[in-house]
Amino acid sequence: MDFDSFVRSNKIINLALVMGICFMSMVLFFVLDPKNAQQDLPFNSAYLVALAIFPWFGSRFIYRAGVMKAAKNNNLKDKLLGYRASFIIACAIAEGFALLGLMSYFYFTRDSSLLFVAGVAVVSLLLLHPTKDRIISELGLSREEQKELNRIQI
Repeated sequence: MDFDSFVRSNKIINLALVMGICFMSMVLFFVLDPKNAQQDLPFNSAYLVALAIFPWFGSRFIYRAGVMKAAKNNNLKDKLLGYRASFIIACAIAEGFALLGLMSYFYFTRDSSLLFVAGVAVVSLLLLHPTKDRIISELGLSREEQKELNRIQI
């Protein structure tokens, strides 16, 4: 796979996760009866703020740490594969909290702060959206490495 395909596949992963969350929320909205939801959360609603903050900062921290580690590699292919690994892990964390917020909203209580948790996680996913320029700048690729991007097979 060349660099354009690498970027395109990462974009597809990102958008597929966002679309999955949107479709899951639509299905739950139409399938579940709001009267059957429990009225109380199994935890204090003050924890919802922490629940919304964790995917935002957690996915950012793991993403940045992984990209910085990948940027230290000498091999361009290893840099790109390290970038992809940290990208997928960060997306998985954000998507997990979005699904947790949606499931809690539809199954436990219709508290709008749970939708806030899911919304923050979706925004976090959207902010991770990869582009060629973003990958190049975050990995700190030199001019020689940027020229090699056209020839490399990942």
